[in-house]
Amino acid sequence: MTGTSPFFCDQKNQRVHLLACPACRFYPCGRLNAEQDRALGDCPLFETVTLGLLQRRTRMFVLKYQDGSFKEVAELDPNHPDPALMVGLVAVYQVHKEWLPQTVLRPKLKEERQRLNRAPVGVDGQEEESQTEEPEFLQVSFL
Repeated sequence: MTGTSPFFCDQKNQRVHLLACPACRFYPCGRLNAEQDRALGDCPLFETVTLGLLQRRTRMFVLKYQDGSFKEVAELDPNHPDPALMVGLVAVYQVHKEWLPQTVLRPKLKEERQRLNRAPVGVDGQEEESQTEEPEFLQVSFL
């Protein structure tokens, strides 16, 4: 499914284009897969804006070793630790909260979108300088 071909949206009960999804109040929804989300994120007409941080409760252990390296462990029993993990261990940190950025796709300014639509894009994704000359119009007079 591309941004130019419409598909049926189950949330709105109508046919929509993929590029119209970020403006929908249901976005992000379960109708879009990871490939479509990635395509929207890579689209030059949108920019990713971070609104804030969301708190998520987790339980994770971070092990700090003598060489300064860290290792994340999902499950660790403090009363019966794994002897292989304890070799060269300096400290164990227990993490209860995880903060994730809350990002949304917003359309770029109208002037920026118009500039992107007019500019030809090269093979490497960079804008090319326009090499075409403006056509000359013939002036014809009728006598």
